[in-house]
This record gives sequence, C-alpha cells and structure tokens, in this order.
Amino acid sequence: MSVIYNAKVKVGKETLLIGFTGRNLWEAKRKAQELEYQDFTKCGCCGSDDIYLAAFLTKEKKYPYLKIVCRSCKGQLTFGENSETHDNYVRKDSNGNPAWEKFEGTQNTSSKPESKPEPEQAEDDLPF
Repeated sequence: MSVIYNAKVKVGKETLLIGFTGRNLWEAKRKAQELEYQDFTKCGCCGSDDIYLAAFLTKEKKYPYLKIVCRSCKGQLTFGENSETHDNYVRKDSNGNPAWEKFEGTQNTSSKPESKPEPEQAEDDLPF
C-alpha cells in the first residue's frame, strides 16, 4: 500500500498541487518536508511576483532539474536533486536561505527548458 500526501505550493501567481508518495503517511510527509517546499511568491533578486517554475535537462540530457525563473530580472532559484534518493531540494546560500542567482548576462544558456512559457504580446501586436 502507498499513501499520497498532497501539498499546495504557490509559485508567483500560480498555485501548484504536488503529490508526495510513500509507503505510509509518515514517509510521504517526510518527502514533502525534505523538499522544503514553501511558497515562492516573489523573486529573491528583484521582488517581482512574475515568476514561474520551469523544467530543464542538462546539456547532455542526462539530468532533469527545476528552476524558478523571474520574467522581470531573469533571476533564478535552482532545485538540486539527491543522486541516491532522487528527491529534490531548494539550493541554499551559506546563510541557509534560498540561493537566488542574479542574471549577469553570462550565465550558461546551453540548457533549454522542457516547456517554454508563451511570450507576452503587446496590445499593438495583436494578430487581427
């Protein structure tokens, strides 16, 4: 028997429902706690709420990973993955806070997101 523990997580303006599976409720809840999922309502770099969750693969397409990305300043918060358990975790800085990275214009862009958000269209660019 397995148990699913569902958690609602807010990323920017979007609410996600994430299910954590375990052999029992304690194990499912432990997995949710390990991920340290919390609401991320604003970018840690600029404070904008225009952030989204994106899925990526490394250049070699071997390792999947997640980032929260800011549409305003392109700041990013990367989730790591435990190589043994494959559980995700939020990368932290030396003070134990989420390690948001400012976009400097020289970051490696060889990893492409699995799904790309639709570009916003200016009112005067309407297709009709």
